[in-house]
Amino acid sequence: MRSLLNRLPKWLILTVAGLIGGLSLALFAERWVGTHREEVVIVPADQRPVDLVFVLDTSGSMSGELEGVRNSLTEFLGQLEARKIKGRFGLVTFDNNARIEHALTSDVKEIVAAMKPLFVQGGRSEGVSSLAGLAVAAGLPFQPAARKVIILITD
Repeated sequence: MRSLLNRLPKWLILTVAGLIGGLSLALFAERWVGTHREEVVIVPADQRPVDLVFVLDTSGSMSGELEGVRNSLTEFLGQLEARKIKGRFGLVTFDNNARIEHALTSDVKEIVAAMKPLFVQGGRSEGVSSLAGLAVAAGLPFQPAARKVIILITD
């Protein structure tokens, strides 16, 4: 056996020994080191209310997307309501102009109702500015202590 080891290159012997050692450690480390422990860290929830404004593109380029966006937002708002998220919600739309469709309200049903009559209008690119929609949303009367969230929805 010793003559076989002498004939093999040293790098090969060390590689095989390392592999065997690593495999042994992986298989039996828990017995040697101790049992595996999981630690759960609970992060306290932020209890501040949220002021959430959706800024929605209703320009011509959204013609194939608006119905799906409306359905997704309705579902999202329903989940927020089911989780009893404290806050107010608003809706701003933009095409050739930016406008407030619904001011901040704590009634989710009012925002859902405000989305129902929305339709695509305006041009495909000329005059469409998401920045104008964001500026209108930023100008809404947010609560000082609330987390302020603006979600831009555009293509």
